[in-house]
Amino acid sequence: MKEKEFDRFRKGDGEALKMLFDLTYEPLVRYAHSFTTDKDIAKDIAQSCLIKLWENRAAINYATFQSYLFVSAKNSALNYLRDQKKWKQLESSIEFALTVAPPNDVVDRQKLISSLIESGVQKLPAKCRAIFLLAKQQGLSYQEISEELGISVKTVERQMGIALSKLKAYLLPFRHLLTE
Repeated sequence: MKEKEFDRFRKGDGEALKMLFDLTYEPLVRYAHSFTTDKDIAKDIAQSCLIKLWENRAAINYATFQSYLFVSAKNSALNYLRDQKKWKQLESSIEFALTVAPPNDVVDRQKLISSLIESGVQKLPAKCRAIFLLAKQQGLSYQEISEELGISVKTVERQMGIALSKLKAYLLPFRHLLTE
């Protein structure tokens, strides 16, 4: 992207935004994917970085916008990996606690299941968690969530898929509690 087009982008020109997106989205996805090894997460990271660039466009200059994008992608990917590590540590500690003192009665079991689900939801990435809670706690449709958050329905669908997949993986070691 030339400096002239970047100036149009900084002024809020939609065509310049599309041009910048077309030039940088795939390289950002590849870069984020090199850290996360998860294509969907890498796409979300690239999209988030481009949104941040758009939101901060007035403060960013032509000479640094590419490094801004890639440093943002790297930091987001590393944050994702850090969160995944915390998730796995929590899962291990809960699993250990269950082997030491499994719940005996139905009420304790229900409390434990509720606690596990709540812990799993809290471990979701912020955007994913917000969308999941809007859908499951407030009962909003994907279209309503899309309108409320100003994102596409496809993004809502993708984030819900990620949330459900992560929750399923998180709860898998505790499936014996759910079926007894």
